[in-house]
Amino acid sequence: MQADVFEVQFERIESLSATMYNMTVIIDRIKTYNFRMCESNGIWKIEDKSQLPGWIIDFESLLSDSILSHKIKPMILG
Repeated sequence: MQADVFEVQFERIESLSATMYNMTVIIDRIKTYNFRMCESNGIWKIEDKSQLPGWIIDFESLLSDSILSHKIKPMILG
């Protein structure tokens, strides 16, 4: 799928056992993909890739970097 515009939204979800991020990718304000990312050894991974297009999976590393940036931003701004 060739997207002209896409937007990524993420929401941090904390529980006693883990921190996760619910991710939403919106394509041209028409198509939406929702998935969860979980941390494994300091890297955020897509929990279930089975329903996602390959181009989103290809962005997994960039999405992980975005989550890491989001997590350290409050510490930097302190």
